[in-house]
Amino acid sequence: MVTVPSINLPEDNPEHHRHFTRDLLASVLEDGGHWRIEWLGGCGDIDYYRRFGRWRRWFDNRWVHLRAVESLLFRRYLRTRMSTPESKSMNVVARAVAV
Repeated sequence: MVTVPSINLPEDNPEHHRHFTRDLLASVLEDGGHWRIEWLGGCGDIDYYRRFGRWRRWFDNRWVHLRAVESLLFRRYLRTRMSTPESKSMNVVARAVAV
């Protein structure tokens, strides 16, 4: 399993040297000749994650710690947003096997 940042994320993190599209990740993995891609897709909806972050401030801050509500919201995020169209995804994910 390979997860890389999507081109939809701003390139303000110095540790991310490159952001990928599905096609770019596929070509990088397959051009080496050592991997065969079984599945390729997007992961993490950027808009939903930003909204989650805004709501999270109300449940986890200096005065209030409602971990149950935060955990409920995050589980909903994982359940509904792990398969995201490339145009909205935060990451590109590939499941590949060695050849």
